[in-house]
Amino acid sequence: MPWQFTIYTWILLATTLLSLGMAIYIYYKRHISNRVLFIVTIIMAAEWALAATIETAVPTIALKSLFSKIEYIGALSSPVFFLLYIMDYTQLATKWLKNWQWTLWLIPGVSLLLVFTNEWHHLIWSGFSWSAAGSNILTYHHAIVFFIATSYPLLLLLFSVAFLLRFVVTNPAFHKTTVFYYILCLIFPFSFTIIYQLGLSPVEGLDITPISVLFAVLIVTLGITRQKLFNLVPVARHLLIEKMNNGILVLDKFQHILDFNPATAKMFGIDKLAIGKKAYHVIPAFKHFLNEIASTAERQSTIYFDKPEPRWYEINKTPLVDNKGHSLGNLLVITDITQQKKDEQQLQKLNAQLLESENKLKEINNQKDKLFSIIAHDLKNPFQALIGFSELLYEDTENYSIPEIKEMSGNIFKAANQGFEILTNLLDWSRSQTNRIEFRPVDTNLNKFLARSVSQIDLFSSGKDIKVEFYPSEEARVMIDRNMIDTVMRNLLTNAIKFSYPGSKVEVFFKKNTDSCIVSVKDNGTGIPPEALASLFRIDIKQTTVGTSGEQGTGLGLILCKEFIEKHGGKIWVESTPGKGSEFLFSLPITTSSKSPATS
Repeated sequence: MPWQFTIYTWILLATTLLSLGMAIYIYYKRHISNRVLFIVTIIMAAEWALAATIETAVPTIALKSLFSKIEYIGALSSPVFFLLYIMDYTQLATKWLKNWQWTLWLIPGVSLLLVFTNEWHHLIWSGFSWSAAGSNILTYHHAIVFFIATSYPLLLLLFSVAFLLRFVVTNPAFHKTTVFYYILCLIFPFSFTIIYQLGLSPVEGLDITPISVLFAVLIVTLGITRQKLFNLVPVARHLLIEKMNNGILVLDKFQHILDFNPATAKMFGIDKLAIGKKAYHVIPAFKHFLNEIASTAERQSTIYFDKPEPRWYEINKTPLVDNKGHSLGNLLVITDITQQKKDEQQLQKLNAQLLESENKLKEINNQKDKLFSIIAHDLKNPFQALIGFSELLYEDTENYSIPEIKEMSGNIFKAANQGFEILTNLLDWSRSQTNRIEFRPVDTNLNKFLARSVSQIDLFSSGKDIKVEFYPSEEARVMIDRNMIDTVMRNLLTNAIKFSYPGSKVEVFFKKNTDSCIVSVKDNGTGIPPEALASLFRIDIKQTTVGTSGEQGTGLGLILCKEFIEKHGGKIWVESTPGKGSEFLFSLPITTSSKSPATS
């Protein structure tokens, strides 16, 4: 009997050709994510339609049953391939499901085995008969396993729909059109299979399920031509978004989290449970920023996190709007700029150090100028006196009386003493500036130390008939570098004597506080003008005054005192009234009880 080509044959042949054409078209659309699975799905559907085409044309029951069996290869496998494609498209499948996806093939595999061995058990078809509608249609009498085998693809289609609906909920609105077309494609195979299972086919015995492929292909074609369907597929999302170092965070207009990539999850320690929650609940540091992004304008901001470690993030907000300009939400691109900020801080630190070095260099230059001034001027005066008076004595000794010789020798003594004082201070100051004076504090009895300092100045004070008195106080022990404090006391006492009137008195005493002792050197001399007090301890401003007996000074002694006292962690200051005298005070740390006492 010859083959019979009916209207159903041509419809199914057109379905086959359209499906193959669609597979070839998608093959050349290389931007479609994992297009191989989609192509295989369409090829399996084409195989199903082709086998059904031949089944409608062959004349015998044996041939029809053979090609019906072949139909099941595409009918059972295409839903599995499509579900795998949707799982990859949406990226919503759990790790467990990905590891166990091979189990999706168990029921199709068993079903195909039963289909091709039906003659032995009749679990798929219990028998066959020709349809009363004619047109070479064979009616298949189905057994129980048929309903199980054909219901499984329906279940897979439902899973596909579930993944697509969840994808719409958790992703920006511009994917909705794509998902709509996919779901519309699934409606036809799903509904046609139910109709055939229930025996409600419009033509008795006709299997209309392969024809559903035609409608599905037409829907895809419509989506491609009118809505540019595959242009909206998440293009290589796994490579483009998932592998980005920058964080990607998608929010709806109510600031709920719709999607984020692994970089964002790593930055803020969040997981998929964050989907659907308010962003500032999941990432509290975003709250201030999110309160300011209501507008549709682009915006950039920097956010600082101090836990678990200091980090800075730069956030670039891009509004998501529909074709009518209505807000759909916001896309946040998050960049970790911690290293950049640390580099900026390091640069600021280096700039500060550079500025500090520059200031120190200026200070050194001022000190150099001061040093040259001392050498050029202050040392010149005493040496001129020494040379002048010694020259007179050397050349005309026999012409001078004993009182005149005594006077000139006294002037020589004063000049030598002044020169010695200048040189001593200059030497100590230069050693201090070059860190050649080692700071060695020791536990010291302050009463005994000050008493010795006062006794060492007697020779200088007696020349002006000035009495230096020390008033001992309660027992006090201090941690001091004795050489440094000796220098401080010598300078303060010689200054006090220099600016005191002959026959007056200089007083030395100290007061013990909780953690320090305040030492005072007080005179009743000329005092210091108010305008000179502010610059008294500055090296860059020359501050010298002639003493009550014409004594010259360098101004370096007080600067040296300030440096030495500050090395001890103390401070020095002065209280003075012009015409009534001055009082220089400085503080020294007291020895704590934990330190063992030493000899004074």
